[in-house]
Amino acid sequence: MLEEKLIAYGFKKNRDNQLSYQQNVIPKQIDLKITVVNQKLQTQLWNIDFDEEYVISSQATGSFVAEVKEKVDAILEDIHAKCYERPQVERLQALIEEKYGLKPKHPFKTYHEITTYNGYKDKIFAMFWPLEKGKITKKNDSKIINMLNVKADPDEVLRLQTKPGFYPAYHMNKKHWVTVLLDESQTDDVIFTLIKQSFELIKK
Repeated sequence: MLEEKLIAYGFKKNRDNQLSYQQNVIPKQIDLKITVVNQKLQTQLWNIDFDEEYVISSQATGSFVAEVKEKVDAILEDIHAKCYERPQVERLQALIEEKYGLKPKHPFKTYHEITTYNGYKDKIFAMFWPLEKGKITKKNDSKIINMLNVKADPDEVLRLQTKPGFYPAYHMNKKHWVTVLLDESQTDDVIFTLIKQSFELIKK
């Protein structure tokens, strides 16, 4: 089913019998090449003028780099939304791993089901865990649901809690963190924007 959706999206079999896709990111300058390996998307940027790989270092800044990153993120998020039939928690974790090149961590021996992603100075910027829904909503609901904690500015934390699917942070600082229920009440795009903001906030 995944292969059929990827082919319908525009992926084609390459010489190694892998599904691949190419899209222009910056007109006449940068192409994005994507290859599917073990159902995950591997990306490569290509400089059209020099006919060579275009590598963005972790220290690279500027409007051109920002534009390239923004457009690549949008393409990857679109492919995931249209082709991957996975629970929201898995889709978001895959996006984190592809964008930041990070591996999930399980820092709590007693609660191995808790998954974190750590960025600057090994600080947590996203924490996923399954939990009884009622413990978040304060209602009698024993259904196990996935949730995510992300860091946000205090004003943003309060604003988000007025929207469906957002609650005061579970077991974290409620002034600086917010809990998101991963029940499709919010789109991947909305949640991943918060994840990216959280990634930047831990640097402060």
